[in-house]
Amino acid sequence: MANPYAALLRVRGGAAFSLAGLVARLPLSMLTVVIVLLVSSTTGSYGLGGLAAAVYTVPEALAGPLTSRWADTAGQHRVLPWLAGANVAALLGFVALADAHAPLVALLGLLAVAGAAQPNVGALVRSRWAAALGGSAVLTTAFSWESVADEVVFTVGPVLVTALAAALGPSPALLVTLGFTVVGTAALTVLRASEPAPHPRGPRSQAPGVAGLAGMWVLVVALTANGFLFGVVQVAVIAFTGGQAGHPLEAGVILAAWSVGSMGAGIVYGAMHPGAPLARQLGVLAALVPVSVLVLPFLRTGVGLGVGLALSGLVVAPVLIVCTRLIERIAPVGRLTEALAWVGTGLTLGFAAGSAVGGVTVQRLGTTAAFVVAVVGGLLTTAAAWGGRRWLPAD
Repeated sequence: MANPYAALLRVRGGAAFSLAGLVARLPLSMLTVVIVLLVSSTTGSYGLGGLAAAVYTVPEALAGPLTSRWADTAGQHRVLPWLAGANVAALLGFVALADAHAPLVALLGLLAVAGAAQPNVGALVRSRWAAALGGSAVLTTAFSWESVADEVVFTVGPVLVTALAAALGPSPALLVTLGFTVVGTAALTVLRASEPAPHPRGPRSQAPGVAGLAGMWVLVVALTANGFLFGVVQVAVIAFTGGQAGHPLEAGVILAAWSVGSMGAGIVYGAMHPGAPLARQLGVLAALVPVSVLVLPFLRTGVGLGVGLALSGLVVAPVLIVCTRLIERIAPVGRLTEALAWVGTGLTLGFAAGSAVGGVTVQRLGTTAAFVVAVVGGLLTTAAAWGGRRWLPAD
């Protein structure tokens, strides 16, 4: 069978903008970790470190569709320098004030600005693939590749920034992280030939809005529920390894197994090109989400949990791939980047809620109960996908 990924190499500029996007995305998985490390080291409180990370993440999720709409209307090369510049400038100010032991409110204010200015690189890169490939079947392969890239980012990034912080300290580690932002976004900015044509809209534009599409909200709700599951599981795994098993470093290995399972499934799914309608594919995959975590409450060893999560990961990437393809079908002309940004918004807000609920559940009822809550998150994903099928494209 011909390798479908070889077709991506024939897309003019595809390898270049995908690699630039990979570099620009690395900070997404590094910043929250190093923010926690820096704030906790200067204040002595991990609670304040977690609060600081949340203050960065929530504005990032809420502003993502707005900044991506700006990219749709003005063009990526005009928007990226402003966003990346504001993000880097605010984080440089944050580092300086944190090292000077400035009041917490000043640190949180800069983090909120930096989070709101964080470019949604995943949406920008996927919109480039869509512009290059149109509605061809190869677009599924491209989206699969980008899902694999996302997993690489969230597997490598935390390990890299933790190692940098241990060797150099949190502040230098954050500065290195900003270097990835500068290099990646600068590369995307200069690669103008591959970016989608801007679609300016005047004050009386009649172009349909993304937020008014029922199908978009079906997908956002499903992704939010899926993000909730991710947040609960991550907290439960950390608590399990640090508490019951007594090996806190084991959490990173176990969570990496989850990502490896997802990466493998993403590669295979991108090569398959299933012929079933996308809404039906989503329904089947969403039904597997709660099943994939059903065994987690019954596992009692780190090895067993790692194997269970590796198998659970087999559903993660395919769900995201099908959702992005459906969004590509639903999005109005000239609004694709904005529509794709809602993927990150749903996942991030769901993850934040899941982390909070998972933490409370672990504290009061233990890790087994938290894994049961994760199953509930999977059932909500299934309910959203099946309950909203009539608003999704039929083919």
